[in-house]
Amino acid sequence: MSRLKKVDSPERWPIFRDKADGIIGHYLLRGHQGSEGDYIQFIRTVVFVSAMAIFFDYSGPLPGPDQVNLVTGWINEQWLLSKDPKDPKFEGYSAKRSEATILLRQWIPHRDKDPFSQQPLELILPAYETLWRLVAHTFIYVEATPAYRLVFHKFFSDPSKKEFKITYATLHSASVSDVIQEVLRLHPPTKRIKRAQVNSPLPIIRRARILLNLFVPSTSGLEIAADIESLQRSTVWDPLPHEFVAERHKDPTAAQRKAMMPFGIGPLQCIAASMAPRLAGLIVAGIARREDICLIRGTKRGDREGWEGWKIRKLIID
Repeated sequence: MSRLKKVDSPERWPIFRDKADGIIGHYLLRGHQGSEGDYIQFIRTVVFVSAMAIFFDYSGPLPGPDQVNLVTGWINEQWLLSKDPKDPKFEGYSAKRSEATILLRQWIPHRDKDPFSQQPLELILPAYETLWRLVAHTFIYVEATPAYRLVFHKFFSDPSKKEFKITYATLHSASVSDVIQEVLRLHPPTKRIKRAQVNSPLPIIRRARILLNLFVPSTSGLEIAADIESLQRSTVWDPLPHEFVAERHKDPTAAQRKAMMPFGIGPLQCIAASMAPRLAGLIVAGIARREDICLIRGTKRGDREGWEGWKIRKLIID
């Protein structure tokens, strides 16, 4: 929380914008005009390096894409394997761990007064892992909607809290915040949250347990599980709860506000719940403002995997 407070200050957001813009341009310009690159690999690279630049004030030469891909691929592999810890491949970490650690040490040198420099993934991983899928899904919606592109362009020019939430009547569009909220509703980075079951007299915990029948005791009786994805696509969001309608967040009902919890709820809510949506919006805006790329769509959206066919094409500009 101390690091987030230090980083998330009004005077630093234009710096974030410039850093993200340089990172996006660097990894896009590596391709020739007319060439195509993997969409998700590009998004992962941009988000990972942006997180490193913002949270560690990284200003050295930008890492090679193959090096970043090794680290992000290793992180993704561990997440997928962790879903089935009985899998024999999950005995410790993969052999790539040592390579990833060496690269992180090169990019983030040890500093005695910065405990995160000793274990940089403690800070980078939660930011990166939440953001890259949010950025990937958001750009798909923004790229397809000219009015959204315009409000994101304006936010890129002025990455303030006010511009993040402002709605332009002349554009008949939702705000950047509305778009991000709708992506979080339909594609929550954490679809289910589990907690150890406790018998607490605290009112906040009692309320959380019964909120819209959110928490369901596990068969062992030791855990309670929140199905965030189902809640945020429930009939509370009628009409069309499974459709993308960013404008619904302009004036949500009381029930919808209670049913919206992509970052959790209560004392254990994600500490970056305020900063992460703005940071995702800024990165998306940096990509959406470019006129030299286009998105080639695959057959279906993925999550941590399943993005076959999605590409970024570098346009030939006369």
